[in-house]
Amino acid sequence: MKKKYKVMFGALAAAVIIALAFIQALRPEAVDVLEVQPRTIYHSFTEDGTVKAGRALRVRPSYSGELETIEVEEGDAVERGAVLARLDTTEQEYTLKRLLAELDRLEGERVRMHEPPAAAKIRQAETAIELAGENLRIAEDRYRRLAPIYERGNISEVEWEQARDTYQSAKLHLKQREQELEALIETHEPTAGSLHVMNARRNALEAQVALLRYQINRHSITAPYTGVVADIEPEVGDLVGPETPLLTLLQLDELRVEADVRPRDLHGLEPGMEVELIAERRDQDVSFGGKVLRISPHARIGLSPLGLEEDRVRVTIIPEIPSDLRIGPGYKLDVAFRTETR
Repeated sequence: MKKKYKVMFGALAAAVIIALAFIQALRPEAVDVLEVQPRTIYHSFTEDGTVKAGRALRVRPSYSGELETIEVEEGDAVERGAVLARLDTTEQEYTLKRLLAELDRLEGERVRMHEPPAAAKIRQAETAIELAGENLRIAEDRYRRLAPIYERGNISEVEWEQARDTYQSAKLHLKQREQELEALIETHEPTAGSLHVMNARRNALEAQVALLRYQINRHSITAPYTGVVADIEPEVGDLVGPETPLLTLLQLDELRVEADVRPRDLHGLEPGMEVELIAERRDQDVSFGGKVLRISPHARIGLSPLGLEEDRVRVTIIPEIPSDLRIGPGYKLDVAFRTETR
């Protein structure tokens, strides 16, 4: 009897197993389903970029001399025309004083040339003329009275010659006094030639004064444009010259990003195309846009990430920097170029 129950239970278990297997076989298999949608695919590559100032000028003095003062510090923002440094001008100042003194002396000479002679001198000369005229009148009167007497032979020839010579001397003496008065007046009425020479001397001195003042003014080194001071090199007291860089002036209102691209990657790059700029931060990288400004027409030797020399072409980019992101010249960025968009 027990054997019979065992057979029945075994058959029942087998039936259950077969039923479960049949049910499992009939159940559908679960699969993952993805919805197909259109997307843009593109080719891209990334290069290292460096932030550059819109303009960076190494400021140098126009003349040689001792650096007297430095009026700014690194990081100072300065306006166009602001004094950055000054050179010593002691020698030029002394030379300027000497030239101005020479101009004053020349002006004194010009005034004296146009001053009328003193009234006493003129009166003295006129009195001498009057006296000479009176002497001439007396000598002439005696000469004329003795002439007929000499012709009649009533006086000696010596006495006649003495009267004649006295008359001639009196005429000559009067003429000399008159010439002295004319010379006295003409001395204070300069001729055109003397005035021309004096004007030429004055013009030459004024030109030297103007040049010296220009040079003294140029001994103050001023900012050629609005910018930020960087890289101050010499110190006060150093001897500097036109070949000596004093500092660098950066124009930060027009920052640029420069990236060196391999010539084989230039295909598809053109001015105006958009790029992605990535600034590395400690917590999270910041990504922002930019546009290609220009592509250099020639290649130059650069270094690959492995330190190998290879040809590189400079690409300049205008960054669209977010207002809350602080970036300045020298900062490093990643530049992602996207080409062959489909």
